[in-house]
Amino acid sequence: MDEEVILNVGSSRFLLSVSEAMEVAKVLNSCQTIGSKWLKNGSVTCVQKPSNDVCFIAPMTGIFRMELDSNERAIELENKK
Repeated sequence: MDEEVILNVGSSRFLLSVSEAMEVAKVLNSCQTIGSKWLKNGSVTCVQKPSNDVCFIAPMTGIFRMELDSNERAIELENKK
């Protein structure tokens, strides 16, 4: 299995393999987005050019992995009560 990485999209984070994250990032960062522009009469919704900062990939550190595992065990213990 590939190493895990964190794919950040807006305020959401997804745990994926490196190859999966690269594919998703490649697609999302090359898509046009729906945004807004300011015109004389106010803000209007429009289609914007692709941006390379729609999502980004961050490494899964050992410390973060230990934190997630610890939290998962604590949740399981809490649910058993």
